[in-house]
Amino acid sequence: MNASGQTTISNIRSFITRLYKYIHPICFVSGAFVFQDTSSSLFDFLSNTPHQPLGFFTSHDLLLKNSKNNNTDAESRLLIGSMYETSYDDKTITTISCNTCGDTCETPVQREIRIIKWYRFVGNDKGLYIYIKFESSKTFSIQHIANMLSKNVLGKPNVTECKSFREDCIRVSSSNAKSVNSTSDKYCMSDDTRRILLNNAQYEEQYDSEKGPKYGRVGDEYYLGEIPKNYILDEIVL
Repeated sequence: MNASGQTTISNIRSFITRLYKYIHPICFVSGAFVFQDTSSSLFDFLSNTPHQPLGFFTSHDLLLKNSKNNNTDAESRLLIGSMYETSYDDKTITTISCNTCGDTCETPVQREIRIIKWYRFVGNDKGLYIYIKFESSKTFSIQHIANMLSKNVLGKPNVTECKSFREDCIRVSSSNAKSVNSTSDKYCMSDDTRRILLNNAQYEEQYDSEKGPKYGRVGDEYYLGEIPKNYILDEIVL
């Protein structure tokens, strides 16, 4: 952050660069992240960006409603339940370029990032977490609305060669897995696919087949715990 304590566009650019270096060779331009934020360092980092509240989105009912039920701290409850949108006057923050996608892509896949959508929530374990999604356009822009209509009404999602880590995918039980088109972007990854894409330690932390994730996983969002979050932030914030 700069001397005034504000998170600059350069800080955000560094955060995204360090994040994608950390998760390499996995790379995706469509999807979301969930960070464990016990120390609230990521929340503080994002709170010092130029951001606007977006209100409550029904597409995030599960995490946000569970968050209110799980949170017993009346003071911190005021910080829970709203989604925010960070923008630096709609300037391009950075461009994500994926040359590999956990396997290979024939050509690099790129996406310009101008917007960061984020919110804080309380997990099933009563811990604090941050949801983050990088976007090319503002939520209420014509372009974003057109993309949403194309995906949700026309059934034509913005699919790339890279496997997406979407939070809004449809989860399918193992018994029904063979009855759906597993290559369709609207369905969540199978356990076997996740285990192939993620190393075993990451898989076990994010996807506990018996207990489920600590925060209450919705779809295929990429999870990072407190230690990797601190590693990514440390050289930027301190």
